[in-house]
Amino acid sequence: MPEPPSPADGNQPLAARIWAALPLRLTLVLIALLWVAKENYPFSHFPMYSNFTSYDYVVFVADQDGDPLPLEHVSAGTRTARLKKQFNGSINDVRESLKVDGKPTPRKQDLTSEQKKPAGDEALAWLWNSMQSRNAAMVRLHQREVTELQLYQIGITREKGRIVKSKPEFISSLKIDTHGN
Repeated sequence: MPEPPSPADGNQPLAARIWAALPLRLTLVLIALLWVAKENYPFSHFPMYSNFTSYDYVVFVADQDGDPLPLEHVSAGTRTARLKKQFNGSINDVRESLKVDGKPTPRKQDLTSEQKKPAGDEALAWLWNSMQSRNAAMVRLHQREVTELQLYQIGITREKGRIVKSKPEFISSLKIDTHGN
């Protein structure tokens, strides 16, 4: 295979010498082709999500009095999004278990608090197990005199172009002992 001309080769036209000196020639060709095709990835004019569902929810953890806890702080690192992922996985299992032959799987927003409770129990157990191995989490819970973790859910819907939030719905609770007894 012949060697590409060196940029210092004076026999080549200036444009050829510049082109040969560019390390990412193929990338430049692809950029030009994408520009001609009007595809500006990753800055595409197409939205990342083509449609949004009309329902979503958030979860949060509260103490025995129902006062929300700053989860990432008291748990020494667990974020609410990670807790929601745990809860959501269990909710999907609940939905599948409620499926009746020939009928669609029940929607998340149609589940009752009682039906969501097993998923909430699993999510709080997971959270508590992850917190027990972190001394900082145990100290922070002890300082706040937390004796129970409660899981709440807030539904978020889109109605007539407006975002509507439901009141916090109690899902589950877990008694805890921060003294290690």
